[in-house]
Amino acid sequence: MDDIDRIMVRLGIKQTKDIEVFFAVTAIGPTLAAAGYFGGLGWLFWIGAAFCAFNLFMNVASGAMKFPLIPGIFMFAFAMNWTPWFLGVAAGLALYTALEAVSEIPALLKA
Repeated sequence: MDDIDRIMVRLGIKQTKDIEVFFAVTAIGPTLAAAGYFGGLGWLFWIGAAFCAFNLFMNVASGAMKFPLIPGIFMFAFAMNWTPWFLGVAAGLALYTALEAVSEIPALLKA
């Protein structure tokens, strides 16, 4: 049993449909945030950022992530370099969530 299988068993994931739902929930936030940012639609960007924040909250609340150090580093780094700072926090969180979604692709393809 490889690492992905052990993680899936630990999380109680038994069906391919579950993995697809997890991937969709993870991927929708950064997708909306990027579309809103590059499309000049602020409201769409903030909806995407809210999905990313919800995803991070669920990761921490479920125990999948013990301490959000890496997302915090992303958010802090972007906040220091973007004006206004809260736009940087949202963009950093969206980038982290996009990388998390990319990391879920092998489990999605394996299922």
